Amino acid sequence: MMAYTDLLNPDAGLMAFTFAIVQTATFIVVIAISIEGYLLRPLKPIERVLAIAVVPWVLFNPLSTGFVGVLVILGLIGVQWKTRAVVAA
Repeated sequence: MMAYTDLLNPDAGLMAFTFAIVQTATFIVVIAISIEGYLLRPLKPIERVLAIAVVPWVLFNPLSTGFVGVLVILGLIGVQWKTRAVVAA
């Protein structure tokens, strides 16, 4: 799979280059979460489906959906963190 980012553009500025690195790292982490089925604890089936569905949202940043994908993943982390604390108590 090949996705165009500013990492491929030699004329990209430092900010665009940094953003492309962060976006790529986020994409790799989201794919790893969805494939492994584990974040802070094992994912429930609906959480795993949500993590898989978020992958294109993080990838398609020109449509400004990248931020939506990141927000969904942060929400998933928050839910897992909260339920992990409840289970541990």
